[in-house]
Amino acid sequence: MQVASIFLIGCPACAANFQHFWCTLTCAPDQAAFTNVTAVQRAADTNATAVASIDVFVDAAFGERFYNSCKARARAARRPARGAGVHAI
Repeated sequence: MQVASIFLIGCPACAANFQHFWCTLTCAPDQAAFTNVTAVQRAADTNATAVASIDVFVDAAFGERFYNSCKARARAARRPARGAGVHAI
């Protein structure tokens, strides 16, 4: 979440959508319906089996709505601020 927050700052809708998605991904009781564990590893501290990677299955309509809720913010973040840029001296 800390890395994602760098991109989500200044857009409450994006942040809320991502937080909901992350919480569902990590805590939903029906995770098996939309995730597939593709690799496991041993945890360094406990030697317990831990998930190393997963595939996540997202409905196309959900993915499109999620993207559309943030695309304006993403475009704005890529534009230089007014007056910014390279200027001849």
